[in-house]
Amino acid sequence: MRSYRSRIVRELVATLLAVLIAFPSDAWAGAACPKADFLSLMISKVKWSCIFPLYIGTVKFGSGEDTDDHPDDWFCQCDDGKWGIKMSFWEPIRLIEVVREPYCFPVLSFGMSDTGESVSASDLAHHGTDSWCGEPTEDATFYHIHYYIFPVWVLLGIGSWFISQGVSSATFGIFPDLSKCFSGLQDTGLSIDAIDSLDIFVLTELDPAWNDDIIALYLSPEAAVFGSPPLQAVCAADCIAATAGFPIDQLFWCAGCWGAMYPYAGYVPYGNDGIPNSALLAARIVARLSREMVEGVTTASYCHSYPTGFIKKSQYKLQLVYPKTSDCVPLGRSALVWGQRKTYPRKGVDFVYLLWRKKLCCAR
Repeated sequence: MRSYRSRIVRELVATLLAVLIAFPSDAWAGAACPKADFLSLMISKVKWSCIFPLYIGTVKFGSGEDTDDHPDDWFCQCDDGKWGIKMSFWEPIRLIEVVREPYCFPVLSFGMSDTGESVSASDLAHHGTDSWCGEPTEDATFYHIHYYIFPVWVLLGIGSWFISQGVSSATFGIFPDLSKCFSGLQDTGLSIDAIDSLDIFVLTELDPAWNDDIIALYLSPEAAVFGSPPLQAVCAADCIAATAGFPIDQLFWCAGCWGAMYPYAGYVPYGNDGIPNSALLAARIVARLSREMVEGVTTASYCHSYPTGFIKKSQYKLQLVYPKTSDCVPLGRSALVWGQRKTYPRKGVDFVYLLWRKKLCCAR
């Protein structure tokens, strides 16, 4: 009997030592912040083929999923009386981090939790999770969002030189300066697009509404209406549309197969599937900034972009760039189509998305 007990004790000690070796002390302090490697992200993880199809007038370059709002003739004229050539294309404009640990920045390869300091009980409400949060019976997830301005053409240094000088000079100024259509290189009518450097625009750690559905409801009271079961049932049609093609813009309160756009907060009551939950929160922050008149519509006019107070879902695509890469998919497309085998334990459950936006432009 004594030898049996000794064997059990030895096995328990061995198991405890194995766990301590496999998970160092800083792991118990909270999930270490992963490093997405920004340079690698820019060069190798951006799926540049997503810029297509690109239209110059009625001539189509490349192939890819596209909406119907593209040029059907050649020329355009804006308020200043100058004529130009119609263009349409997709461009990467924002980086969206969806993280469990507050102040964890995979894009910048930096995180507060890397110090190894323990998480106090009072701070738990500000920490995300990829399992249940709150009461154990509540099957939900919570993540923080960091919303980056990502003027990729400026950062790469090719927009104003290669396209403007290379093409325009070769045609003796006859061909338009296409670079003026790119975000960060022109005045689009949206102040956010005038920012020409990598910049963190939103930190939800500093936003009390992101951690509290009630405060979020005060800021967007229409959520009480659009969160009702009858209107949520309509979202099934948006799920089908987004999976087959593009989402239904009129159903702005739906995020297709990912869930509900409202409330504009970090809790997702749909279980612990990281890919659709993180994609939903990425879509929510875009919808919220559209609601706040920061983001706007870029596919209604060739001359101006303007805020409307509602997200136009069909003009956006999301591409997962960390922990693994994915195709560029319309908002709300079922993760069964594009999100399989994109995560792995520990550091593979925080996410970075690249937001693509369609642009109509009058190139002059």
